[in-house]
Amino acid sequence: MCQSVKNNNSIETTTIENQFWTRTQIFVATLFGGPLSGCYLVARNFHALGDSDLEKKWYIGGAIFTILLVVSLYMIPQQYLNVIPGPVIPIAYTFGIHSYTKLQRNLIEQTTTDGITKYSWWKVLGIAIAGFVLTIILSTVIGVIFSSFITIKPL
Repeated sequence: MCQSVKNNNSIETTTIENQFWTRTQIFVATLFGGPLSGCYLVARNFHALGDSDLEKKWYIGGAIFTILLVVSLYMIPQQYLNVIPGPVIPIAYTFGIHSYTKLQRNLIEQTTTDGITKYSWWKVLGIAIAGFVLTIILSTVIGVIFSSFITIKPL
């Protein structure tokens, strides 16, 4: 179901869909698929709300954040990475995106007048797997680039 919102001075209409990704779905996709998956779902919710500016910002922001995260993990010396427990970084960005989705949920509830339905968990699984695979590919490419600049001296 969609509802159309018309401006009095304009012929343009904005379509608002009633199907959205829930906070829990975004949380799970982000935790298992990485920031690309979470930002993608947040952007899709903005698309459903008809806000193309915020949609683009979340697509671009997710890509930039993922690239910076992977690059920074290659640049941090191993001795410091050994001190940080493995789940800390994924949990940190997952809760960051999850806290934003509370604001987005309020906007969705204010904007839609009909009932809100959620997408299938199978789609969440597919998006999480795709985000994970893309992050692995990106990490591999960046690793190959970094390895060509960094030479390891034998002991």
